[in-house]
Amino acid sequence: MKIYTYSLLSPGGNNTALVNCIVRNPIIRKSINDAILEAEPTAEQVGFINNGENNKYQLLMAGGEFCGNSVRSAAFIFLKGKSGEIKIRASGAIEKLRAGIDNQMNAWAQIPIPSKGTILEKKGFTIIEMEGITHVIVRNSKKTTSGNP
Repeated sequence: MKIYTYSLLSPGGNNTALVNCIVRNPIIRKSINDAILEAEPTAEQVGFINNGENNKYQLLMAGGEFCGNSVRSAAFIFLKGKSGEIKIRASGAIEKLRAGIDNQMNAWAQIPIPSKGTILEKKGFTIIEMEGITHVIVRNSKKTTSGNP
């Protein structure tokens, strides 16, 4: 039986477990996913990453979906916590995505907007419905000087 190692990262308070190898078989991925989620009850998702050899960076989510927090987490691992930018081939995205770490040590990732899906613009926010996930983007124009909301 093969032993898999993983890292638990928390971009934006959303715990992500990344297994340190790509597992192509979806049945084995699900089994590993379930075992990690049982062992790490705070983890919200599980992804699989390669070792970044030859500057080829890849992330495959357990269910084959896209996950922005996992792309951010993978970039942090690939860049070894140092500022920089790379391109990652991520499940659920057609093109490689830009991702990296800025000078303030914030991990960031490009989010692909699919041609299919619903985009709804409302005053102060945008809702983007994609296959399997909905993103809500809130624009806060209120500024406070007292520190009170």
